[in-house]
Amino acid sequence: MTAHQPPAAGAPQPRNAPPPPRSARYLFCVVLLVLEAFVALFLALVLYGLRIVDGQSAALIGGVVAALALLAAGLLRTRAGLIVGTGVQVALLASGFWLGDMFALGVIFAVLWGVSVYLGTKIDRERAERYAAEIAHVERDEGTAAGAPGPIA
Repeated sequence: MTAHQPPAAGAPQPRNAPPPPRSARYLFCVVLLVLEAFVALFLALVLYGLRIVDGQSAALIGGVVAALALLAAGLLRTRAGLIVGTGVQVALLASGFWLGDMFALGVIFAVLWGVSVYLGTKIDRERAERYAAEIAHVERDEGTAAGAPGPIA
């Protein structure tokens, strides 16, 4: 078990154990990447609507960036997801060369990406520590209950 992941699904747990915590980093990053996929599609519409690029190029640019964002969202449970997600941030920043306003939007999303990864990892680590303490508490209570005398008949 790493600091930011709950124990394996097959690991034995006490009978009254609480469910393992869900990953905050995963949730934060997935939401951000899905939003970026929409931004990429809207970018394609703007590039085409302002006649900055032709329709095929706009569809290719928006489609590739949106597909990368969704691919990264699907891979986020692995290290590859974080790497592809960082590549999406770079792609959004680079889109500023076609449309200057995208530099600002790219910076905003890149900062949000960094905050999501950093704070999500920190929250996951704290949740894992709390979960381990809860499991220890439940195990201690079950051990005490097992050794306690039964009801008087």
